[in-house]
Amino acid sequence: MKRLLTMALLFTGLLAMAEYGKGKLLYDMDFHSPEEFRKWSGKSDRMIENGALHIRGNQILVRKIDPAQIRGTVWIEAEMKVERIPKPEKPYWGAKAMLVIEEVDGRRSYPEPAGISRYGTTDWKICTLLLKMPEQVKSIQLWMGIQNGTGDYWLRRFRIYQAVQGKDSAAQYKMPDTAAIPRGDGKGAKYRGFMSGNDLSEEAFQQLAAWKANLLRYQMQPGKRDISDRGKYLEWIDAEIEKIDRLLPLCEKYGIKLVLDLHRGPAGSKKSAVSSNIITDPDEVIAQLEQAWRKLAEHYRDNPLIYGYDILNEPQAAGLISGDVHPWFTISRRIVKAIREVDPATPIIVEADLDNWRKFHKIDDPNIIYSTHTYAPVDYTHQGVLKATPFTWRYPGVIQGEYWNKEKLREDLKDVILFQKKYQVPIYIGEFSVISWAEGADQYLKDLIELFEEYGWDWTFHAYREFPGWSIEHESPQRGAFRKSADNPRKRVLLDALKKNGKGGE
Repeated sequence: MKRLLTMALLFTGLLAMAEYGKGKLLYDMDFHSPEEFRKWSGKSDRMIENGALHIRGNQILVRKIDPAQIRGTVWIEAEMKVERIPKPEKPYWGAKAMLVIEEVDGRRSYPEPAGISRYGTTDWKICTLLLKMPEQVKSIQLWMGIQNGTGDYWLRRFRIYQAVQGKDSAAQYKMPDTAAIPRGDGKGAKYRGFMSGNDLSEEAFQQLAAWKANLLRYQMQPGKRDISDRGKYLEWIDAEIEKIDRLLPLCEKYGIKLVLDLHRGPAGSKKSAVSSNIITDPDEVIAQLEQAWRKLAEHYRDNPLIYGYDILNEPQAAGLISGDVHPWFTISRRIVKAIREVDPATPIIVEADLDNWRKFHKIDDPNIIYSTHTYAPVDYTHQGVLKATPFTWRYPGVIQGEYWNKEKLREDLKDVILFQKKYQVPIYIGEFSVISWAEGADQYLKDLIELFEEYGWDWTFHAYREFPGWSIEHESPQRGAFRKSADNPRKRVLLDALKKNGKGGE
């Protein structure tokens, strides 16, 4: 996984959770007063227009904040928009509304509100952050603008509140209103299971069958194998074919179909902490993917045990092709065409671009399955996993300034629902999960699965016999501590859902 948070490292310990809300206003940036504007430092091309700061191009303005004002746990809000900022080389460049906090011992932290759009074009949006301040702060600065990029940046609100904790704080948040989102027909999924690339023994397949899983998303991962050029990458694909050939008899024996998930892209794509396939050289990536998928499709065409070809896991290609607003789907059409030259029938799974993982674009082929992954909200599902999510949130409840429940999850999936309704196409949720120690994890999974079933989306849970934090065969009596578990609330939710499967999806 996983996208989502390129925030700089936050600092301090973890809080036991009740809902948090906004209390006393501690700091309010003034975008109207020329006197205040003169206190800011930075380059000269800056202006205030219509009560907002407007910055053009590569510049950062700096405003000092008195550390005595900002104590304890605080709630930060920034309202901003950007236009035509190109995708930066480094994930922390681009648009910023960032605090720089220096402690008395010299340590620095760089927290930013979650959800900031560092590049591209967006409308006004409010980004929030719940933050526990260090005990001894020497200085605080607010950095606003564009780092190492061109384009336009607007900021019209930056406020810091004292955070308040308790059940009453949820009352100030509007509940999700999803009345306008179409409902599903409730016919349910046909295929339900897990993703894995780890334990693929016969015993593992026996256990999956005992749980009545009928789908396995198999991650093709090179591990430490060298895939640094085209020849080495295609040699690895040949090795994967040999491995898959050994799995298919087990799939047939235990009634489990296989998703062939190309989890690692070729040379011309890069890895980061949250993404395995950032495309940097589209021509080279297209050439290698075409060759790789021709090999795979020639070998597995007409094989009834193959659920579909997942052509690339969580791709990122935004801003890569000049003038193309959805370059990943342009690339996908090329890969689909290459596969169809050798395999006219096997379903092809096309994921959304990780930079906009709810947006699809129609591909002119009658057997495309559109796929997304869902870990929203990441501050909840990945609490204590990503260093930028240090708080202990619970579900349902207020999470980073929004109230999350089943209807909020429906709202998050709105674009997927509308795309399915418009084009009458199949949807597959390739990954979803929540860390084992999250409070309310069982209800979160139950609500998500009920939505998948309502809309008839096949799904695979992340993950089977990989990191214990995601495993339903483990539980966590406390954060970071794991123990094997024959029965736990998350496992009961998954197994209850899997009971709807018959052997082989019948």
